Amino acid sequence: MAKNRTVRAEAALSSGAAEVFRKLFRSFGELYRFDLTMKRAGDDWKVVFAGWRSLSSEELSPGALTILRKLFPD
Repeated sequence: MAKNRTVRAEAALSSGAAEVFRKLFRSFGELYRFDLTMKRAGDDWKVVFAGWRSLSSEELSPGALTILRKLFPD
C-alpha cells in the first residue's frame, strides 16, 4: 500500500495593479502557505487533501525572504 506524502509550499501572489504598492511599501503581495497531502496512483500523484493560510513575511520559511528579494528587487 502506498504511503501518503505531505508537501508544503509558500507562494507570493499579486496582481499587476499591486506592482506599484509592492515597490512603495516593499511588499511581496499576499503570502500563503499551502499544505498538500499526496497519494500515489499508479505513476501519478494525486492531491487527497489541501489546506492553506495567509502568512506575514515573518512567518516565511528560512531563506524564503532572501529568495523573494532576489526575484523582486527594489
